[in-house]
Amino acid sequence: MQRRVLVAAIALICAVPSATNAQLMPLQDDPSWGPRLRLTPFIGYMPSVTRHERWVHTDGTEITDLRVDYNLNSATAVGVNGEVVMRGPWSALASVMYASRGDSDFALSSGGEFEINGSRFLFVRAGASLALRERETELTMRRLSASVLVAPFYMREMPRSGGVGGLDVFNPSNHFGVSLGITGELPFARDRMSLQVGIEDYATWWSSGALRRLPDSFFSAGASATASTRVDSDVSNVWLLRAGLSYRWQ
Repeated sequence: MQRRVLVAAIALICAVPSATNAQLMPLQDDPSWGPRLRLTPFIGYMPSVTRHERWVHTDGTEITDLRVDYNLNSATAVGVNGEVVMRGPWSALASVMYASRGDSDFALSSGGEFEINGSRFLFVRAGASLALRERETELTMRRLSASVLVAPFYMREMPRSGGVGGLDVFNPSNHFGVSLGITGELPFARDRMSLQVGIEDYATWWSSGALRRLPDSFFSAGASATASTRVDSDVSNVWLLRAGLSYRWQ
């Protein structure tokens, strides 16, 4: 289901230029490569994602090695993008986004499934975007554009408080990654505003120290004072589908 949603979103972005070229509207003013400053508030949807982990718990000579599939539920998101034209089609990009996920669950390779409270996430990123302009012809009725972006990001995870006292599972944690995305844009109001639709991938490297809190609590019963746990995880592709209205200042 999630793959079909992503494919449909990509198809929508690609279809916007061909659909709008048929509209009989005058070509908007050409603002060179774009506005000097542009702000875009947006809303978004993040599908659920499964994080693959390996828990290795050592207690004396006893070693427990488990494969774990940790499922983060889907999320709604709100945020704002800011862009400043630097040179030609290149712009500096910065954004802030807040997302809230429902309850998560994890399954052990040895059997058993467990549920844990969901989390809220704060994303902050800064990077660059490249504007892609449609070539103009005598038949062009409306100027459309698209852009691609790349930006490293910082993510603050804030788990919702749980009912288990004395554990640090629900303490905030920090993660990092790189976001890649493509945006389609349809201008209106004499190019002063535009409708944006985009799809982005937040490739996330999870903090092993933060992930270790859950297995530490899981194995705490009967563990000795010298017991330790190591957690390895794959990079997660966290997708975002977003739409927003952009306003430009010359």
